[in-house]
Amino acid sequence: MKKWIIPIITLIILVGGVAAGIYLVGESTEFREKAAPATTLSFQTPDQTVNIGETFVVSLQANSGENQITGIQFAITYDPEILQADNVTKSNFLGTNSNLTEPKILPNENLIDFAISLPIGSTPVQGSGTAANITFTALKEGTTTLSYTTSQEYFLNGVKYKAQTLVSDASDTTNVLASTTPITITVRSSEPITTLTPTPTTNEVPAAVSTSTPTPSATPTPSATPTDDPGIGGTTLPTNTPSPTKTPTSSPTPTTGSGVGGVTEPTSTPTPTPTSALIAQNLTTPTNIPTTAQLPDSGIENYTLIYFFAGSLAILLSGVLFFSAKS
Repeated sequence: MKKWIIPIITLIILVGGVAAGIYLVGESTEFREKAAPATTLSFQTPDQTVNIGETFVVSLQANSGENQITGIQFAITYDPEILQADNVTKSNFLGTNSNLTEPKILPNENLIDFAISLPIGSTPVQGSGTAANITFTALKEGTTTLSYTTSQEYFLNGVKYKAQTLVSDASDTTNVLASTTPITITVRSSEPITTLTPTPTTNEVPAAVSTSTPTPSATPTPSATPTDDPGIGGTTLPTNTPSPTKTPTSSPTPTTGSGVGGVTEPTSTPTPTPTSALIAQNLTTPTNIPTTAQLPDSGIENYTLIYFFAGSLAILLSGVLFFSAKS
């Protein structure tokens, strides 16, 4: 009976070790699949144009991808000379029961630092939506970029803080943020001014003054009066006086000029081209991609361990049968 004790104990240890190995390999593989970074952070619109003095809201968008999210930490950079950050509010992406830390608006650091998280025991969130809203007021003309910064340290009331953008998954051990997208804000002085086009004016053409020479009336020719003539024949023939010829009057030819009787050509004023006040610039900022430590792959599949276990079990059974037959 003693000869059976050692093989049985060895068999139990071997079975337990193989089972524990299969379980740990499976857990490690499942953890790596869930912890793969797939979440993206962006803004509601790719860019925005506002006027000086205008108050507007910028929405922070989240897309979890395949991850299950329990919290998001935001670190937003901006230009405080162009924009004034007024307040930060949470939205409905992480639910109404989510917790918003007190936002730290730091103009001297060009930074806005805050976080939103689910209470302990809450169901993780998966999907896309608006995570938070930031209200700004445009201060002066210019262009600024709002972006998610990976990490930035600062001091507040003598205490050192570290602002960073990260997304926590259900395990709360891995940053699953894959990428971020910035937004460009352009502030202009006023609405574009369009110059009205004046209507061209045409000078009236004065009527030509016609000067005509009155036609003289024809003078009747008096009849000849016979007179006694001492000459031969006795009577002198009457002399015919020709009637004056009517002189035709020519119409005046209109001339171009500013003088009297001239015709003034119409003058048109060229139409000025409307001009826009400002043209928004389209700036592109590189995407921040945080690095996340990945677990090494063991390279051992489950079926390999099962084959190893079956082979070991067969060897042990062969040994047991051998010792039994020998005894």
